Amino acid sequence: MLKTLIGSLAIALLALGAVPSARASDADVIREAKDRADIDVLIWRYVQALDNIDVEAYPTFFTEDGSICCEHDHTYKGRAEIRKLLQEVKDSRAAAQAKGEKVPKLYHPIFNSHIEFRSKDHAHIDSYWFTALAEQPPNGSPKITLVGRCEDEVVRVDGKWLIKSRNVFP
Repeated sequence: MLKTLIGSLAIALLALGAVPSARASDADVIREAKDRADIDVLIWRYVQALDNIDVEAYPTFFTEDGSICCEHDHTYKGRAEIRKLLQEVKDSRAAAQAKGEKVPKLYHPIFNSHIEFRSKDHAHIDSYWFTALAEQPPNGSPKITLVGRCEDEVVRVDGKWLIKSRNVFP
């Protein structure tokens, strides 16, 4: 009985001794908290560029070879294609305005996001989103046109978080 107790105690002490090495260091916890904040800012700025149809800024939130799947089975790859995508949106809205059509302000909220780090320089984000049209800006009744969830892969490139891939129809 005493040998069993001593053996169990030894195993417990060994197990407890291994626990601190498995815990993240303070520096790792701080780095991850800063990375989460930086990723939140990346997504916020991305959405602002999209909502404001900022053709120049929008592709800069992606890696050079980044991609976005924003239609079922259609992916735009690379900053040039991604820029062209937003330019087409801008042009179609301008054409509608030129015809005298009312063109509502676009909003693309992204919410309930979960960031999972795959490594210190790569994270996966699961989120929900919707597209709302403000038919009576600035604070009029919205019209929800699309809704879904998205999966993003973000990576750190030269110290800066960028979108590697964005899929709004996973």
